[in-house]
Amino acid sequence: MNSSRFRLDGKTALVTGGARGIGAAICTEFAQAGAKVFIADRDADMGRAIAKEIDGEFFKLDVTDPEACIVLADQISPDIVVANAGIVHNGATEELSFKDFSRVIDVNLMGVFNTLRAFGSNMLA
Repeated sequence: MNSSRFRLDGKTALVTGGARGIGAAICTEFAQAGAKVFIADRDADMGRAIAKEIDGEFFKLDVTDPEACIVLADQISPDIVVANAGIVHNGATEELSFKDFSRVIDVNLMGVFNTLRAFGSNMLA
């Protein structure tokens, strides 16, 4: 990305699932564009490493916990929220347990809902 055309100076951004993969790449791009980045993830070691690398701030967060999302929203008020946290379960569908499928739904669907519900009202105010 050409960071000279994409500037976020003076903005703050929260990226859930920001400790690795696409989330870490988003965090890095936002930081290079001038934003202060809040990394939220369950993986504290990777999250802290990314935060240190980009001069961001790490928060341990399980997006499936609506109360935890609300508590974090009471601590920070980002200008930008990227509800990126997600998981996959590789393998044949017939081998996937209901518990594992439920976990995928909890993170990938309910996690987005919990994040946006917690942060959305602050962003609209």
